[in-house]
Amino acid sequence: MNVERPPDKPVPPPGNRISNWIRNTARSQKTFVKFAIVGASGVVVNEFVYYAMTRFAHLPYIPSQAIGVELAIVNNFIWNDSMTFKNSPVQSISKIHRFGKYNLLSLMTFAVNLVVFAILLSLHVWDIYASILAIVASFGLNYFGSAKWAWRPKKEPQSGSTA
Repeated sequence: MNVERPPDKPVPPPGNRISNWIRNTARSQKTFVKFAIVGASGVVVNEFVYYAMTRFAHLPYIPSQAIGVELAIVNNFIWNDSMTFKNSPVQSISKIHRFGKYNLLSLMTFAVNLVVFAILLSLHVWDIYASILAIVASFGLNYFGSAKWAWRPKKEPQSGSTA
């Protein structure tokens, strides 16, 4: 079966496909590293708040974790929006809309975080370790959702379409 490409979509030479793949991979790796650095700053925020709430304010573990995570979400949004994804065209125009999407995504991954945290606590893992391991468990889901949804690049219009 011979499938022909539409005339408006020429096949790029092999060298261009390889260089495009290398360029896209390098860009993705840089984005991932920036996201991880921002995430590390969020861990510091989360753990500082969690420690202060449990050790000084004497609040229970779960509410303290929730407060720490939400403050880390705000921290991470500010850094991701201004550093990690600053050169990405995004579908949502306003910063408020991007924050809403990121916060919703982060709250969904927070559910994963809390489940892991609660399980680890029930296994008598030290609460600070449990908190950090719960963050690590939800990191990949948060990165994927951020890159593919919260800061998803705009789709280019198809040539020849009437829009």
